[in-house]
Amino acid sequence: MKSKIISLEDLLNINLPDKTETYTPISNGVIHDIIVRESSNNDITINKHQFITNAKRNKFIGRYIFDTPDSNLKMELMFKNSYDKSISFGLAAGLNVFVCTNGMVSGELSYKRKHTGDADINVIDYVKFSMDELVNNYELLKISIVKFQNLKLDTNNTKLLLGDLIMNDYVNSEQSNIIKSELINSTNFKHYNDDDFTAWDFYNAVTESYKTSNPRNFINNHVNFHHFMENI
Repeated sequence: MKSKIISLEDLLNINLPDKTETYTPISNGVIHDIIVRESSNNDITINKHQFITNAKRNKFIGRYIFDTPDSNLKMELMFKNSYDKSISFGLAAGLNVFVCTNGMVSGELSYKRKHTGDADINVIDYVKFSMDELVNNYELLKISIVKFQNLKLDTNNTKLLLGDLIMNDYVNSEQSNIIKSELINSTNFKHYNDDDFTAWDFYNAVTESYKTSNPRNFINNHVNFHHFMENI
């Protein structure tokens, strides 16, 4: 099921489900307001945001990209949420490649909350915790980028890596076609038959394809792939 980018206004206009004895919905609007407030409290400027939903508009990804001195690599905070009990609210701190808005996430932050009890209140503490982790995650991911940039890949190794991703279900058929297109025609990164093609170019070909991920899988796709690349 295809994902769709929507505006902040559209996100806020989606009706919040009723609270029950066993289910506490967490408002996308509340999440947004807390992230904006805590960003200001930490003197971190939001450069842009993006919101992704599914066809039924009950699963959500929010992406907040923050200004950094590096014009190409920005800090990013992602949230996941649902209005149908299918996804527990969670946050992931990562890095954004500004030229193509590809994400880089090494893991979901461990303060994840289910939609029960006082989950809506604890969102405040969760966002504060995430802001504290944001800079540390950003610096660690920049180290990974240097590693990938220094690792050259020839055409055979690139094909083997792509085959591993396909055979082990890291990507679906639509995503594999996007990766193939990026490897041949990318306007932002090297092509797989270039002499100076690196693991970083391959990384971005794959994360470009993850822009089509359903909100349920969006963060996990990035995390699983990052671990895959760290082990090549």
